[in-house]
Amino acid sequence: MFRKAGRPRFKSFRRGLNSIEGTNNQEIMYKPERGAIVWRKHVMTYMKPDTGYMKEALASDRRVKYCRIVRRTLKGVRRWFVQLVVEGLPPVRKVYASKCEVVGIDPGSSRIAYFHERHAAIVEVAPHVDLKEPKIRLLQRRIDRSRRANNPDGTVKKGSSTWNTSNRGRRTAARSKLRKTITDLFNAASDGRQTGGEWVSLWSISNARLKAPAAR
Repeated sequence: MFRKAGRPRFKSFRRGLNSIEGTNNQEIMYKPERGAIVWRKHVMTYMKPDTGYMKEALASDRRVKYCRIVRRTLKGVRRWFVQLVVEGLPPVRKVYASKCEVVGIDPGSSRIAYFHERHAAIVEVAPHVDLKEPKIRLLQRRIDRSRRANNPDGTVKKGSSTWNTSNRGRRTAARSKLRKTITDLFNAASDGRQTGGEWVSLWSISNARLKAPAAR
């Protein structure tokens, strides 16, 4: 509309799709009696976690609206997951505090403060999470040194400026362990941040139910 969008970036055959989903349970079908996901002529068996939450979430009275197939690369291996979108509200894992309890929070980049009439504290956000920053930085510098070695002039010329990549560099960028290692480190850091955030939330809510400290 405003001529600022640029050209569309289509998915090529080499890149492929990272996820695909249907609009109902008649295209990519979830078949619990067969223990498989059926998509046209493809029958793909799955491994379902045997947990109480999963059993309650996929009870017989809950209708699966549609399925989503997701592709992820973990530790250099391509893996496939299926996400089920179920009708209704998700099961409650655990009630940590009653709905009448009120807790005030002041989140920051590295610390979070919370206040309750019985307890207040300032805690670190994910103190035990390793973000893998030194390892990621070293690997990225290693790739950057190789790229700059193939571009000794280091100048930007008129027109479209692209990096000159050697044949070995192309193989490295596409398939080598270096790129896969960086991807795995980013995935591990992302999982660590998510786990640390959940821990801080549950810890603060649980501590809000502590009894008032004894008078000195």
